[in-house]
Parts: sequence; C-alpha cells; structure tokens
Amino acid sequence: MAGPALRRVILLAIFRGLAALLVLASLALAATLPGRAAEVTQRRLALVLGNASYPAAPLATSANDAGLIAAVLRDAGFEVAAARDLDLATAQQSVQEFVNRLEASGPETVAFVYLSGYGAQILGENYLLLPASPMLMPDNVPAQGLLLSQLLRALAAVPVQQRIVVLDLARADAMPGVAGLTA
Repeated sequence: MAGPALRRVILLAIFRGLAALLVLASLALAATLPGRAAEVTQRRLALVLGNASYPAAPLATSANDAGLIAAVLRDAGFEVAAARDLDLATAQQSVQEFVNRLEASGPETVAFVYLSGYGAQILGENYLLLPASPMLMPDNVPAQGLLLSQLLRALAAVPVQQRIVVLDLARADAMPGVAGLTA
C-alpha cells in the first residue's frame, strides 16, 4: 500500500479515533451538567445503524465501526438498539421505535444516534442510502433513502436532556455505477 491509498487508511484511522473521542467527550459533558453528575435516573438510549453490504460497492468497515460504537455505548451505560444492512422500511421502523422509546423515557434521557454507510445530497436534502435499495439514481434517492432532516426533526421534537447525532457517511458518488449524487 503506497501513496494515496496509505494516506486514506491513515486518515480513516484518525477519523475513527476522533469519532470515538467525540462519543466519550459528549458523555463526559452530559455527566457534568449542573446537578446531573450523580443522578441515577438518567437514561441513555442509542440507535446505531451500520450499512456496509451495498451490492455495487460494499464498504469495508462501516458495519464493523457501527458494532464498535454500539459496544462503546453499551459500556457507557446506554441501552442500544443496533441494526445493519437495512432496507428503507426497516430503517424507518427502527427510527420510529427509537423515537417512541425516547418519548417514553422522560426528559432526563440522553439520546445518541450513529449512522454509517453511504450518504448523498439531492436538492439540498441529505439521505442515508440503504444497501437493499435498487439502482440509485438522483431521481429515485428521495424514495429509497432515509431522509436525515426528517430524523433530526423527530429527535428535536422529543424533550430530552441531550441529543448526539454522528453521521459516518461515505460519499455516494464513489459508488460504481452511480452518477449525479453528491455528498
């Protein structure tokens, strides 16, 4: 491995290390909020969706990274709902179930969402592309991708102590056979 390929591997390793530090820093911040450090009533809920098995261009580490993040979150006391390589209906159902759990958990809850896989932007909207989607073209991404602004609005509507969202998304225009998508 030489030149650009080695640089890319090194940059990915640095990014993943920074992502793990971000998770730990966010948890530390939540624990130091006034009056919160020793509270036992705080619930920690996480949704981790890792997508890697894309037929046209599988991602080498995406699902494994999601598994590692889920393990770190469990060790930090989170109740983790994790899934991988989803279709759109299952991804939407996972998000809705997570939001329902947040609504039932109360305002002292810390919510953490981690999404990995391919991402794309179409007409200013960002999407998580799902492995089970048929051929992705700019015209059909809105019908086949998970709309991230919808996810963020749903999270914002639930009164919780803290929301943390990490998007570990690769550029969709790097997928063979996909044209016109931007990240």
